[in-house]
Formats: sequence, structure tokens, C-alpha cells
Amino acid sequence: LFRSKQWYQRRVAITAGGKTNEELVDIILNCDKDNTISLDMWEQLLRYIPSNDEINALKELDGDPDQIELLNRADRYFYNATKIYHYEERIKAVNYQKKFDERVRTITPKLGCLVRASTEVIKSEKLKELLTIILAFGNYFNYGKRGNALGFKMETLTKLKDTKAADNKTTLIMYIVQTLEVMFTDV
Repeated sequence: LFRSKQWYQRRVAITAGGKTNEELVDIILNCDKDNTISLDMWEQLLRYIPSNDEINALKELDGDPDQIELLNRADRYFYNATKIYHYEERIKAVNYQKKFDERVRTITPKLGCLVRASTEVIKSEKLKELLTIILAFGNYFNYGKRGNALGFKMETLTKLKDTKAADNKTTLIMYIVQTLEVMFTDV
């Protein structure tokens, strides 16, 4: 029915799974509850979901068993797949479900690291002191305009490197570091 290179690749992908068309349709309808198909095969099914034009061309065969009989195996599979309610959504859902555990395993160590780092930031007294000193500098430099602030947004810290002194070389962060080294050596 179809002659494009992509359609040929679909044919190869469908036949590579080792399942009959009827078995594939049943597996999709049951959302592969028995883990019958590999993740790779689900990715192939997802990659080769027929377009609306292709689906419409296949649906035109309805009621003509002779034409359906002439279809090759992959074309018959896709013809049968057009009969599956929410075919594309089912394929996407099962593919997502199959990848979920792998994604959880991948992200779990990163989340643990993030939680530990966040805990350390929250517990750090020296960091609190440093942020208090930076707030004091900000209140001093902004006295009369926006001085006496009770806090600042964390994104403000990135602006410390952009604020320069009259010599146009020294940044506010450099000045704060120099002051910390002289007056607040324990921070």
C-alpha cells in the first residue's frame, strides 16, 4: 500500500518483534500487562505511529476484504491498529510506563545529592552569617533609597559581580571578599 522508506522501516520494525499481528494488537489493547514486548519494540511502535493521512488511507480499505488480504504483514498490522481505540495514546502511555522505573533509578541518586546539599545549606551557620553581611552591605550602599531591607532574592547575588567601584575594576563581590578577609575571618 505504501512505498516510502519510512514505511519500509516500519515493516522491518513490526516484523522484528516476533509476534503475530493479532498478538501485537492484543498486547497493545492490554497495555502489555505481562511485559511481553521489550522496551525497544515499544520505542519502535512509538517512532512509527502512522500519520493521519496514512490512517485515512488504511480506513478506506474497510469493507473490502480482498484489498485487505493483499496487504503485506506490516500494512495489515497498521490496518488493524487503526481499529484500536486511542492507539497512539496507548503506545505513548505504555512507553512512558516502561521507561518510568529507569528514569526513577537515574534520578534517585541526583535527588539524594540535592537533598543532602539543601540540608547542608539550611544548617550552615556560616552561610547565614555571610548572607547577613551581604544584606548589611546592600542596606549600607542603598541607604536612603531602598535601604533597611529585611532580605533579598538569591538572584541578587549574581549582580554582586556586575556592580563596580569608581575605579571600574573592583566589583562589589571583590570588595565584600576583601572586607571578609580583614574583618570577618571566621565566616
